[in-house]
Amino acid sequence: MRVALISTVSAFFLTLAPQQAPAQSVPETLGAMKSCRALTDDAQRLKCYDDLAVELPAPVARPAPDNTDIEIAWNIEEGPSPLDSSPSVNGFLAGVKGESALVLRCREKKTDVIFNPGSFVYLGNAPVRVLARIDDGKVIETRWTVSTTGRGAFAPSAVDFIRALPDNGKLFLRVFSANGSASDGEFRLGKVSEVRERIADACNWRDKLR
Repeated sequence: MRVALISTVSAFFLTLAPQQAPAQSVPETLGAMKSCRALTDDAQRLKCYDDLAVELPAPVARPAPDNTDIEIAWNIEEGPSPLDSSPSVNGFLAGVKGESALVLRCREKKTDVIFNPGSFVYLGNAPVRVLARIDDGKVIETRWTVSTTGRGAFAPSAVDFIRALPDNGKLFLRVFSANGSASDGEFRLGKVSEVRERIADACNWRDKLR
């Protein structure tokens, strides 16, 4: 298995903004991200990503991945918060199928886990039911809060959730929107411990890794 930890920026995890225009294509999205990345000032660069409302492309059918040759790429952005200069770490992981995304982050001294099931999924504005399964373990059901845009769900007990994720493991999430429809996300976690350690350092909970 080839595992890549790529320190590049993805605005998917920096904002869950309302969608006001047709979904961007992948090249358009990358072009906007490159414009932000070109900024040399850390605060301006992070603010650029915060202001960038990235819209995921429409889901497309893709063949199942070859399990013998999976490249797992965590996209990571680190830098000071433009609000209080505290360290920020944002890790983004694309789902195996569809357009789902998993976000682990420390932002302004707060740890978050965010599941974005895709650009055309509206979850509503009330807490939603989420089923989670790690590897072949037990299915856990919890209630996740929803972002103000209704496009992403925030896990309860984010630190414990991140601590439970194993290197080279699998995570399956199913979220039920306000109308009862289900949206799934499947993730190959790769070297998630490297992301976890950076977040723990930034949000001051490294002692909980022991």
